[in-house]
Amino acid sequence: MFIDCAIIGGGPAGLNAALVVGRGRKQVIVFDDEQPRNRVTQESHGFITNDGMTPFEIRKAGEADLQTYPNIQIKRSRIVDIQKKEDRFTLLTHEGETVESKKIILATGLQDMLPEIKGIHDVHGKTLFSCPFCDGWELKDKALALIAENQRALHMAKLLSNWTKDLIVFTNGH
Repeated sequence: MFIDCAIIGGGPAGLNAALVVGRGRKQVIVFDDEQPRNRVTQESHGFITNDGMTPFEIRKAGEADLQTYPNIQIKRSRIVDIQKKEDRFTLLTHEGETVESKKIILATGLQDMLPEIKGIHDVHGKTLFSCPFCDGWELKDKALALIAENQRALHMAKLLSNWTKDLIVFTNGH
């Protein structure tokens, strides 16, 4: 299969990129392994017209918008290798399928690197959050704790002071 643009990542950025490129009448395929950073998030905030929706609802609405365009495909797969050959890229999926594309857009986003603390994965997305802009409003004026093991601890503490004056910072000795 040869296409104009392969987009790796099917979150808001990847789906929006697919919409823009697809509306330019290019053949587009979005690869998404359904492992988004926000998979533990109960509600997404900060997206106008979507404030308070779940990430799943936002993704579902975005994918529905793309169904209007027959030149845009979504493939539930992870890309495991990319090779550049002359004027094109060859992408290899986890299932062993190959796709050739003129261009690639990486829209994979971030992945949270949680510290090695027993039970932390059980509370991630429930009482432990990664983004104060996403969850700070709901937690405003409550006692909060910050876990930061690097130089960003001071920056994050100052940032969180917008939402609370009752803050404890844990650096785990770093």
